Amino acid sequence: MVDRLTSLAPLRPATKGLQEQQAIEVAGIRRDKDVGYIYSEEELCFMMGWARIRRFSDLPDIWLEFMKTKKVDTLRDKLMEAMAVWAKRHDLRVDHEVHFSKAQLEEIIQLKHSPGRCVAEYKSAKKGIGHLLCIPFSETDRVESGRRDTAATRVGDRLILEEALSLLGTDLRPPPWDYEEALSMVSTMATLNGALYGDYNEIAIKCLDLADTLKLITIRRVKSEFKPTLCRQMTWGIIMDCRQYYSQRLMEREFDRDFVQFPRSTLDDLIQDARFARPIMRHRFPREWTYKQNKAKNPPPAGQ
Repeated sequence: MVDRLTSLAPLRPATKGLQEQQAIEVAGIRRDKDVGYIYSEEELCFMMGWARIRRFSDLPDIWLEFMKTKKVDTLRDKLMEAMAVWAKRHDLRVDHEVHFSKAQLEEIIQLKHSPGRCVAEYKSAKKGIGHLLCIPFSETDRVESGRRDTAATRVGDRLILEEALSLLGTDLRPPPWDYEEALSMVSTMATLNGALYGDYNEIAIKCLDLADTLKLITIRRVKSEFKPTLCRQMTWGIIMDCRQYYSQRLMEREFDRDFVQFPRSTLDDLIQDARFARPIMRHRFPREWTYKQNKAKNPPPAGQ
């Protein structure tokens, strides 16, 4: 059996064509139209930084799967499997209604985790790695996503106008409305980042801490205090932290030092605010997520 270090040979830099081909063959990856994404040396350094590790061989195995195929259903299944394993190890519940579209999977695989600048913006909130990826899909949304994926794979000049317009997308998935939805989203977010970047990824660590905090009996007893606005403020705060975390990209020279300054998460204050159900104030909070803007569209549950 090829050991794990050897099997991760393609994750090492391959600057020459022959070296790259040999590395691909060692991993058993066929060089055909269905081959997955091959990462550059620069991209591998980004991944090592986000995973807070110093060796390519310590990256989670999910990245090998991303290199083997472009088949969306296979990639989606492999990612969900990796998330289930990580969740079980950390006693978390993954929301199995979460659904990754073709476009979202491609953004994950191609390391497009922090679109645009490092500051979160409403118009790009559904892109990259963020909490809106971890909101469950309704069956209608799932069917619609599949239709878009199918249309997106067609040759561009053969798209009819109706199909082209349909690819523009829809409104963002609505953020959590109450305590239970917020807990599910945070748990799934921790699991996604942990499956991708392992146990040392700080987004995974902080979201795991937040999930454990929300599960405290003292918090559950006051879960009615988690009104829609607070849940949305929490969502926005974590999206902002994901943007700044994944915008920190380490280069090869930084790993030559004795001390590596890895990316850091800044969610500690948010965790404390959530613990006491305090307002979580962050700049650029979307006007579209304020209660007054959404109360007609999303009537509050009884008793609120």
